[in-house]
Amino acid sequence: MFTERQTIQYNGINIPSIINIPSNPYGAAVIVHGYGGCKEEQLGLAWRAAELGLATCAIDLHGHGENMLNLEQGIFSDVEAAVDYCRRFACQKLSHADTRLNFIEGVLHSDIFFLEATLLIVINQLKEWFCLQ
Repeated sequence: MFTERQTIQYNGINIPSIINIPSNPYGAAVIVHGYGGCKEEQLGLAWRAAELGLATCAIDLHGHGENMLNLEQGIFSDVEAAVDYCRRFACQKLSHADTRLNFIEGVLHSDIFFLEATLLIVINQLKEWFCLQ
């Protein structure tokens, strides 16, 4: 597994992140901390999801951890930046399954951040769709 700290650049902003990439990812998950948290607090979850085959991107939202931008509405841009970055992992493997990709993108574009339960639901759904039990 490849793990690296990266700065995702998106629309003129920099999003601190930690990326985990398994040898053959079949999709991706954006891992977001709770209010007052940071990406490092989510590394256990990110690592476990990567062990299950998802590339993971744990980020620091505006005003959290290494992200020095003011806490504001920009947190949605932070998530959008991470989702955009992660598309490189999902599109290669999931582009043949439009309804499945739409489900994943719908979850990623919602206002609901990836909490542990949400991530596990998505992982289980992906496993079912791709017979990865």
